[in-house]
Amino acid sequence: MEIFTRKTALALFLGLFATSTYAKEFSYIETFDDDATFATGGSLPDGWLGDNSVTPVQRYEGSYLGSGNHSGSYVLGTLASSSMGRDSWVYTKKMSLKGGVTYTISYWLHMPGGVAPAAYNNNVALYVGNDQTREAATTKLGETGNTVFSEWTQQTYQFTPAADGDYAFAVNITSQLYNSGYVALDDFEVSGDEPGGSIVDPDDPDKVICELPYSQSFDNENKDYDGTTYVPKGWLATGSSTFVTANTDDLKAADGTYYLIAPESKVKRDDRVYTPFFHMKAGEEYTASFYLYMPGNSGYQHASDFNFTVGDEQDSEFQKPLLTLTDYTNETWTKQTVTYSPNEDGDYCFSFALGGENAYAGEVCLDLFTLTTPEAKAKPKANFSFNGHFDLMNSKLIVIDGSKVQMVNQSSDSDSYLWEVPGAVPETSTEANPVFSFPEDGDYNVKLTATNERGESSTTEKVSVEVISESSQLPIGVYNPNEDELWTRSKVPAYDTNPSCDWVTGVNHYYNHFAERFSLPEGRKYGVSSLTLYLCYYNIASRYYSDQADEPVSIVLYGEKDGKPDTDNEFGRYTSTMKGLFGTLGLSEAEMRSIPFDKPIVADGPFYVAFEFSDNLWIDEPDANLSRTAVGFGGFTHRSKLTTLYVQPTAVPATSSFVPDGSYCPVDSVDAQYKGLGLNLVAWTSVEGTETAVALTTDGSVAFDARLSGDRLTVSGTHAGETVLVSDASGKTVAIAKAADKSTSLHLANVPSGIYIVKTAQGVRKIVKR
Repeated sequence: MEIFTRKTALALFLGLFATSTYAKEFSYIETFDDDATFATGGSLPDGWLGDNSVTPVQRYEGSYLGSGNHSGSYVLGTLASSSMGRDSWVYTKKMSLKGGVTYTISYWLHMPGGVAPAAYNNNVALYVGNDQTREAATTKLGETGNTVFSEWTQQTYQFTPAADGDYAFAVNITSQLYNSGYVALDDFEVSGDEPGGSIVDPDDPDKVICELPYSQSFDNENKDYDGTTYVPKGWLATGSSTFVTANTDDLKAADGTYYLIAPESKVKRDDRVYTPFFHMKAGEEYTASFYLYMPGNSGYQHASDFNFTVGDEQDSEFQKPLLTLTDYTNETWTKQTVTYSPNEDGDYCFSFALGGENAYAGEVCLDLFTLTTPEAKAKPKANFSFNGHFDLMNSKLIVIDGSKVQMVNQSSDSDSYLWEVPGAVPETSTEANPVFSFPEDGDYNVKLTATNERGESSTTEKVSVEVISESSQLPIGVYNPNEDELWTRSKVPAYDTNPSCDWVTGVNHYYNHFAERFSLPEGRKYGVSSLTLYLCYYNIASRYYSDQADEPVSIVLYGEKDGKPDTDNEFGRYTSTMKGLFGTLGLSEAEMRSIPFDKPIVADGPFYVAFEFSDNLWIDEPDANLSRTAVGFGGFTHRSKLTTLYVQPTAVPATSSFVPDGSYCPVDSVDAQYKGLGLNLVAWTSVEGTETAVALTTDGSVAFDARLSGDRLTVSGTHAGETVLVSDASGKTVAIAKAADKSTSLHLANVPSGIYIVKTAQGVRKIVKR
């Protein structure tokens, strides 16, 4: 277990605790050590900007620069100036600051001067403005004067904006003479107490009152871990095996990285964790929600009781239950939602209480607690994911011949968005769910910033890309090994008709035909030679055993029509029997199975891999002592919640309004709770290259030329590895590709009509798209 005890840089100012308004700590800290802040690979933190001076400011290892470091290993600095009159500038990222709030800006300097420190020295000044330019940096907050600092020395200034807005701080390093020595800067901080957040009751220092709406994912997004406790500020954990903020390898957080966990207890549970207080009004309805994970202890057959309570003290005697779950277990994160209307105005807190008579009743985890009221708008929270295809040999996203990747925006409480993807096409977008192409192999940092009137939230994810124009056999899977979570055998979902046999990813009372979608780009041929799948459950009915074992099973590759499998467009099928594909013995554990075809099935993209079982399978046994035929495949849930498992139902659960029509549909049409499901299926596929159309001169040599046919652009006369660039009349890049030998193809499917310029190392050509 990893315990999270990240410190925040500053505590709330005690002088504001007695005021009648809520205050939150604004805290920006840059130590220059966290690689995540250099996600785009530059020499400055993401969002910072330097100038083109002779001695630019950039990131160095302190030992290389000669300064050592104030903290960590890296610093921001400049080398010794080799020219007269150094004038170097560096601008912080823009920060949204509040008018009338006083902010404290501090950083540490080390600048020993040159060979003769009395004359060869530097001046470091701090400015602030509304943009990252010298012209905008109009307000000087202070300066060192021409001096030397032979030891790390902290500089501290204050700034009170006249109005709300975005501000950037600028550090200006100047010297009169050459060889004035290096300048190193470390641990740059901006802090201040803004309206909103939390206050402390002046009569009770342990009572923290938080602003509504409130959200807590235990990832320090509220800057409420002070390093002295294992729960956020204002929370209180009690009991024999108390809740702490942590994570484990066995359980991915419901949101973010960390969550609260009460470890396995050797005694009966008496553990409770209290939230901070919230000022709530009589008669108004508040909605509390949280995610709960309580697997119990299957070895002992033990479970705990769970209570969610509310009261006006962090004391069980003053709490009353709102939700009670007796002897409760679940196998995955389960969202719980409760409403509450107080009878009187006042400050209230909630608690999560564990009880019951059982010792060794398993761990209990809590994540993403929220408390909302209809009249208060929440802060935005940026989040996104995407579906794609992955090379299971290296876990990289496969991009085939300029195919597009659709981003799935999962942000909450947001009004606008900014996507930034350096190196992609396009590099920025303000669409909610944009499409990007990745022209070359490598790592791309996808950043999303979500904004509303209460502020902004950003998140960044690295996407490792493998660009393929053609290939031999390649293990292609829809499952994202970097993000999506595979099911264990015990977590394969089943329908209530028979929870021990009616697997959603298998044969059940609603369907015996199901398929996985491979959304590979159209216009290419894909040769599927074999499949790899995980057989989690398999049993042949003991009654009519030989008949069941010989029942046929077909694997069919279909094309797509209207967003689902097109059974009239069959690329090919492989037919065997139950015993031929899965054997005659039942399973005690999940097993990986490989299914080779007699010859590759060639499909156009996108295509579906369907498993179609016989209607004669015995799935109802009137005698409880006899077994039924059961099949259950491994699967997973897409983080994007975009379903890739399709089924062909003949019936639906009583709670479903879906009417079967004989065609395939997404599995969540049958039962909405299965939205986002996919099969853990790998298709060993060869990708056929495009035709190598070339232009020839009269002597038979390859000429440089460009030809557009529909949406496919063929550029003749290229050399392997060079860049082929397509731009519009304004010079904006619309397509880019790494060239193949002699001829290169690009897709211009999303490019509007107009005049375009094709550029390679051999020259330029004009094309017209009509």
